[in-house]
Amino acid sequence: MRDLADRNAELAGKLTEARAELAAERAAGAALRQVIAELSLELHQAREELAATGNVTRLPARPRTGGV
Repeated sequence: MRDLADRNAELAGKLTEARAELAAERAAGAALRQVIAELSLELHQAREELAATGNVTRLPARPRTGGV
């Protein structure tokens, strides 16, 4: 009977650890989803800005002179 009680206590501890790990993973997943959403929005805005300025002819860059 003592073995069962020890095993029960061991499994209860492991369950507590697993629940804590699951909560941490869920929090990390939520944070990653938030970052993805924000980056997606920024990418969409950058594409819109690029499309708006895409009709402008860009001048070639001046060659840099070696100096300083």
